[in-house]
Amino acid sequence: MNLEWTDHYPDADVLRSEIRAMVQSMASAVRDIFGDDHVRAVWFKGSGQKHWDSPLDYVPTLSDVDIHVWLSEAAAADFHDLNRALSVQAGMEAHFAKRVTRPIHTPRPQLNLINDLITLEDYVDSPVAIVETVYGEAPQPGDYADVAGIRSQDRAALVSNAAEVANVSRRLIDRPGPYLWDLLRSLSWRVSPIGSRVLSVSGMAPEEAWSMNRTRIAAALHERGLEQIAEPWQQFYLSGWELFLNPDDGDAGRDAIRAAIDALQLSGEFAQVR
Repeated sequence: MNLEWTDHYPDADVLRSEIRAMVQSMASAVRDIFGDDHVRAVWFKGSGQKHWDSPLDYVPTLSDVDIHVWLSEAAAADFHDLNRALSVQAGMEAHFAKRVTRPIHTPRPQLNLINDLITLEDYVDSPVAIVETVYGEAPQPGDYADVAGIRSQDRAALVSNAAEVANVSRRLIDRPGPYLWDLLRSLSWRVSPIGSRVLSVSGMAPEEAWSMNRTRIAAALHERGLEQIAEPWQQFYLSGWELFLNPDDGDAGRDAIRAAIDALQLSGEFAQVR
């Protein structure tokens, strides 16, 4: 399986510049609408932020651009207000259009409210090495001391996400080619963490497993004899690239869906016996 970033793909530096333009656009919109007095921090993390070694590490349209915002208590209460949401979305679009006039792709941001996340019982902050401070306060290091507890969470997530496979057929059967992206994106957030979770469950320190990009994760899976999981997991992203490059290539979309299903099923089975 060729994992070289060849000239078959767009220039990685251009893609990165567009991602950074989107991150700055989202940060600007949030600050415009909520005000700097109420924005404690804006952080950038995820596949768009990590180093890229191969096309596995970022796929336009499929990969999201993970942005976390930490607001004052007063502003957080208004975060889900419709008018605020519309204003932030409009501001983000306007800022991005000014920064990038003819993009190769429009990065897909995913905005998360830290105020909500920290209330979740199983939430663990990302390793600080893979979090970039865009504005405001720097993040605190995640607490990875409870290795057994984190592995238990990773194991449970692998099993529960595998159950999603049962719902794919009915969501797929009536989707003409252009609408496959909706299904692929709904699978992506379940497929993306498979590699880190499998490595964690197989014995790697969770903080290390969650710090690596997909190219390094794939290599680590192969080193541990977990090719059956690694190969469909990799194929999901390579097929996603082909669909981005050739939007009319329905076979690429179907290949990506099949790879997602295989990766989810096999990782779920792996977790059940560990």
